[in-house]
Amino acid sequence: MLNDIICLSLGAAFLILLASKLGLREYVQTFGPKRLAELFGCDFCLGFWLAVIGSLLFYIFGDVGERALLYPFLCAPLIRAIL
Repeated sequence: MLNDIICLSLGAAFLILLASKLGLREYVQTFGPKRLAELFGCDFCLGFWLAVIGSLLFYIFGDVGERALLYPFLCAPLIRAIL
């Protein structure tokens, strides 16, 4: 369980940093809808939703069970600390 949470946090942090380096975050903040622009402006929010997507993938394709649905709540503070 702890390994899954750490891997999910590192993966989400990597995707956030990659989006920043590629200019995707700035593009969405400038030209995207207001709600999406606010989401991409907040590291905590973006990390949480990326962790939600990742935990759903763990739930569907992994054998971790229902506890994978709790991962975003445990990953979001870690992602914020990493960034």
